[in-house]
Amino acid sequence: MTRVRLSADVRIFDAADDVFLMYGYHGTSLQQIACKAGVNKSKSTSCITSKATFAA
Repeated sequence: MTRVRLSADVRIFDAADDVFLMYGYHGTSLQQIACKAGVNKSKSTSCITSKATFAA
């Protein structure tokens, strides 16, 4: 079986879905999303500037 490595952007958006479902929009921070995606916060904020980007 071949393991496909997802790009950081895809991991961030997938993680955002999971975290929003768990904590809701107001209970979610960009730090939680970055942690779930396995990237540092600066990487997540370089692609995404606010939580509103995920909710759109």
